[in-house]
Amino acid sequence: RFRTNGDDGLMGESLAALFVVDTFLNHGADFDRYVAISPSLWWDRGQLAARAQSLLEKGTQPPRTIWLSMADEGGAMQGAMDQLVSALDRSGRAEIVWSYTPYPQESHGTIYHPAAVRAVRQLYPPPKPPG
Repeated sequence: RFRTNGDDGLMGESLAALFVVDTFLNHGADFDRYVAISPSLWWDRGQLAARAQSLLEKGTQPPRTIWLSMADEGGAMQGAMDQLVSALDRSGRAEIVWSYTPYPQESHGTIYHPAAVRAVRQLYPPPKPPG
């Protein structure tokens, strides 16, 4: 047990990042911040990315943040990410803060460390000193 400020986050890479995106879209109130690093959105023929627009349009949405990144994956992985990013862009939901950072210099096997460090630093910056 750790004392926290109540701000919960979920981070994953590859198939774990697919779980992150699925949770973000289908159970958005479960966490405050989501980090999906090179999510395997190709899985199930890209159905999650294909349904993203309709899932984002469902009723009231809880406030939350998603930080997305993608290595130099190409093909179905990149195509599905482009579809997800487009759905987020078109949604216009003020309660959803999102960003997408491509990492063309990284591969699926090397993206985790640079992306995870950047995501944590951006989503959980250190408190500003008083004064």
